[in-house]
Amino acid sequence: GIAAGIIAYAIGHICLGLRSDYLAIATLGIAEIVKAFLKNADWLTRGTLTVSPLPWPTPGPADLGFIWARAAYLSVTALLIALIFFLLTRAYDAPWGRMLRAIRDNEVSSLAMGKDVNKRRLEVFIFGSVLMGIGGSVLATFNGIFDPSGYIPLHHTFLIWVMVILGGAGNNLGTLFGAVFVYIIWTMSEPMALYLFDLVRTLGDSWFNWKAPSDLDSRALQARVFVIGLIITLVLRFAPKGLIPEKVEHH
Repeated sequence: GIAAGIIAYAIGHICLGLRSDYLAIATLGIAEIVKAFLKNADWLTRGTLTVSPLPWPTPGPADLGFIWARAAYLSVTALLIALIFFLLTRAYDAPWGRMLRAIRDNEVSSLAMGKDVNKRRLEVFIFGSVLMGIGGSVLATFNGIFDPSGYIPLHHTFLIWVMVILGGAGNNLGTLFGAVFVYIIWTMSEPMALYLFDLVRTLGDSWFNWKAPSDLDSRALQARVFVIGLIITLVLRFAPKGLIPEKVEHH
């Protein structure tokens, strides 16, 4: 988290003068540069040779067995998420959180009230990067291996974006719900697609004398991409503020 915050401090001074789409494009471009650097920095990350094995903060499968070891790791992760959620909720309700929401909703009014908008934008950029750094370290540790080439935009950028948008941007509870919901959909779509493909193959052979394509099983992996795309399209159409939208205070 500290390393991610330091990098964000440097990147923030470069990029935070940009707005909306330009900021997204710039940060995505820099993310690819960082990934390429890590992939080729043999002295730091061993490059494509990976860093492994990474020890767990809890007893591993060799000590507790596969299921109990994962349960212990899940417990530690849940406690970490609960702590971060509690701190974020306190920050959200604090004057600092109200000021950030005011800047988000109307920068001009915030500037007129004497708020240092650029400083606050840099603060929240660094704070968010620290949280992402912690999350990335938890993921890499759980996988037991650090491989820069293993982190692809579809899984580790797009999916997280979908979780936030689907759950409800600006609402921490909605984001948690979106993360769990999208993960379940992402995990279960492939086996469900395999089941449906087997059903189609059986019905085609027995009822319609129709030979199903032989590569249906290989297409099951793409089914979850289709399902996620369909879900995010429906949410953006019918619930643009997410399934659990942010509560707007009226005074």
